[in-house]
Amino acid sequence: MQPGDAILLAVVGVLAANHVLVRIPGWERRTVLFWGAQALNLAASIYVMAAGIPGLDGSLRIFNWVFGLLFIVRIVQNNQRYSDARREARRSDEQSDSARKEHIRAALRAGEADPEAPPD
Repeated sequence: MQPGDAILLAVVGVLAANHVLVRIPGWERRTVLFWGAQALNLAASIYVMAAGIPGLDGSLRIFNWVFGLLFIVRIVQNNQRYSDARREARRSDEQSDSARKEHIRAALRAGEADPEAPPD
């Protein structure tokens, strides 16, 4: 296997890891996994744009920039998905907290309204 082939295979592997990352249940709570993938995207982007993939010379050199910019797009997309997932998690936490508080209030009201309840 040529070095260029190995690097191209690694580029495809990193892109596949991005695809799988957001499909893992609870991925937004695994911050180490998320930020590790983001750092890998950034490192791959910098490497591909700066050093390039061996074998992509001449007019094919533009593909180094295409791959590098593709990693940057994935960084932006992952950040958007992460912020959307965190926002939705906060919203559902607030709703569950509100429901739990209302349940406690209803139980307290029911306890106050029961004349046969023993005093404390």
